[in-house]
Amino acid sequence: MTTRSQQVSITHAQQHGRGVQSGFSRAWLAAVAIALVAMAARPAWCAAAEPMSTAKSLLNRAVEILRDHRLSPAAKRTELRQIAEGIFDFTEMAHASLGDHWNDLSGDQREAFARLYTSFIEDAYLNQIQDYSGQRIDVVRQDLNGRAADVFSTIVNPGDEPIDLDFRFELKNGEWKIYDVAIDDVSMTSNYRTQFDRVIREQGFDSLMSSLHAKQMQLEASLGNDESNSGAAKAVARSVPPK
Repeated sequence: MTTRSQQVSITHAQQHGRGVQSGFSRAWLAAVAIALVAMAARPAWCAAAEPMSTAKSLLNRAVEILRDHRLSPAAKRTELRQIAEGIFDFTEMAHASLGDHWNDLSGDQREAFARLYTSFIEDAYLNQIQDYSGQRIDVVRQDLNGRAADVFSTIVNPGDEPIDLDFRFELKNGEWKIYDVAIDDVSMTSNYRTQFDRVIREQGFDSLMSSLHAKQMQLEASLGNDESNSGAAKAVARSVPPK
């Protein structure tokens, strides 16, 4: 029987030569997106709280937003997008996703990649919110190790196997920041690092930027013109090297 972790490896093999992909299947993303945006919806007073208590508060808040029938899907995404950068360390995630290739980039290239990567990750998960159908997310436990912590949770969807979801935190300047997410022990940054490494080795960094930008524009188009025409989208577009 093929496990979900093995399925991700199979996906990597099938993606050879096809550029950057979203990584995990749509079915997973629909549930994981809720947990990710929940982590983004952190009220300011939670900044110094332990990661596990913060996670529980955030999950409750995210469900409230998603169940608010007064908000359109676009309004929900906008609200969650605006506060996402308060909890995710996207620069560290971008660094980890590039691996050693990060060291080969100039300061301007790193900044441009981190900006594009941030928009890509946000769009990839916000795009799935409309598929949320009441999955329950249980925060199970946390492992604290100095300035690092793992918060373990389980996504429960009736009729399906539970999905293990691990948020990896680091304490920076008195705040807990997420630097990676693992689904059934498959790291998101490791998943993208495999894809990015292949594209850079075979086609170069500029090709990766173009491929990532093309994928992000597809995601933005599915989110709606109101977001694809945003200032953030235009800023990302300016960072992509011309063909």
